[in-house]
Amino acid sequence: MRCDIINPLTIRDIEIGTGIPKIIVPIVGKTQTEILADAKSIVEIGAELIEWRADFYENVRDEQKIKETLHVLRLIIGDIPLFFTIRTAAEGGQIQISGPDYADLLILLPALAMWILLMLNCLLKG
Repeated sequence: MRCDIINPLTIRDIEIGTGIPKIIVPIVGKTQTEILADAKSIVEIGAELIEWRADFYENVRDEQKIKETLHVLRLIIGDIPLFFTIRTAAEGGQIQISGPDYADLLILLPALAMWILLMLNCLLKG
């Protein structure tokens, strides 16, 4: 069997696919306070990559609360790459959600990404 070579992927100066394997440290807090405390601890240990498992978050269906949490989370973790994931119970996650509701939640993600980019741009400009 032939193994195809995977092209490296660079996210915020972290090159994935070369060198030693990268370890993603998850955030699985249920409240915003727990999430932000976990983020501070993860930054202190020097993690290279962070995954926010938003399916654990008690307000995962509240767009405004997700935005608020992401905003503060980004301020805490700085340039560390952040993977935002939501896993359903069927996928081994914590959220019981119907297919259509899950689709609506996933549609929200690109809008959140754009909102984050706009916020970062505003912050960088002062």
